[in-house]
Amino acid sequence: MVNIYTNARGIGKSIYPIRLLGYCFGALVLLLYRIQIDNVSIESLCLFIIFLLYPHLAFYRYYAKKSSSKVEIQNLCIDGALIGAFAVLMHFSLLPVVSFFVVVSATSMGVKGPKLFAAFCTFFVISIVVLGALVGFFYDASPSLEVQLLSIAFLIAGSVSHNFIDFKRSIEFIAAKRQIQSQREQIAQDLHEKEVLLKEVHHRVKNNLQVIMSLLNLQLDTTAHQEVQEALQACKGRVYSMAAVHESLYQHESLRVIELKTFVPNLCEQLSKLYEKKEQVISFVHEIATVQVPLKQAISIGLILNELVSNACKHAFENRASGKVTVKIKSVANNKSKQFEIQVSDDGIGDEFSLLDEHQSMGLSIVEDMVAQLNGQWTFNSNTGVTHSIIVDAL
Repeated sequence: MVNIYTNARGIGKSIYPIRLLGYCFGALVLLLYRIQIDNVSIESLCLFIIFLLYPHLAFYRYYAKKSSSKVEIQNLCIDGALIGAFAVLMHFSLLPVVSFFVVVSATSMGVKGPKLFAAFCTFFVISIVVLGALVGFFYDASPSLEVQLLSIAFLIAGSVSHNFIDFKRSIEFIAAKRQIQSQREQIAQDLHEKEVLLKEVHHRVKNNLQVIMSLLNLQLDTTAHQEVQEALQACKGRVYSMAAVHESLYQHESLRVIELKTFVPNLCEQLSKLYEKKEQVISFVHEIATVQVPLKQAISIGLILNELVSNACKHAFENRASGKVTVKIKSVANNKSKQFEIQVSDDGIGDEFSLLDEHQSMGLSIVEDMVAQLNGQWTFNSNTGVTHSIIVDAL
């Protein structure tokens, strides 16, 4: 029993000593009273033995069931039934019954509240009715002095024990609450520090990518070869599309997802500056739904948009003074999974653009690779301008 008590947890362990005290007192009071009235019946002897054994059995049930709420309710119902039997066999002697009822019920009920107290009282009444009907209802308001003194002693001892248990639980509860609060504050502080560090990482990555763009600009200034300049300009757009992702993460509260509604227009605006021509005006139209994507998906989408928008700016409006590029992102109805569609279209030359050698184009190869990484579906047509449509699963 010592080992079991040492390893026990929860409410059963704290109730066990006071329940043991209470039922031993109750057994002694009952035996003395039945001797006083010279009627030690079989029922009273059985209840005497049950009172001596029940606290150990109840505690063992708590231990075996790990102090579950179901076991607690069952034990409280048994408490009510036993105290009801005690009241009947004590012939409703006022002081002993009240003492036993108050102490045991208060101790058992110290934590859980009115619902369990109602269950306790219900079985108390049921026990009185059933056993009273079997052995008869009697009332004796004048038990012996010994019984009354024992009842008073039990009431005092039980009340002190009950208050001590409640006090101990309150101290433990306050200590646990303070510990939990301290742990929450520490977790919040650690999380804030990690978020700051992660933002700093994104900021430094963006700065490093901007350094690369500056180096590409320097290289652009030192070469007059047209094809080299175009290749370097394309590299600048790709680097910027990745830098824009990290900049978006750095500037926003969430470090897990990127809001395409703000990311895409900023990216398109920067790309228009990279490919703007003095004699040509290209306008952008954005129709972006509220879609959030994680970092990995955002980088792939950024590279896709860079290639498609830059291709439109470079090739779709040859020999024209103006043009329009439309970027749409919208949710797609699908019963199996959540999807969204990325659509990039222009009102350019259309058929002439489709004559580009797409299989040898590095930009469109990048688009194809990025779409494959996203497990997306890419289609396009070039009847009226060029429209690219990519359907992607939302993560």
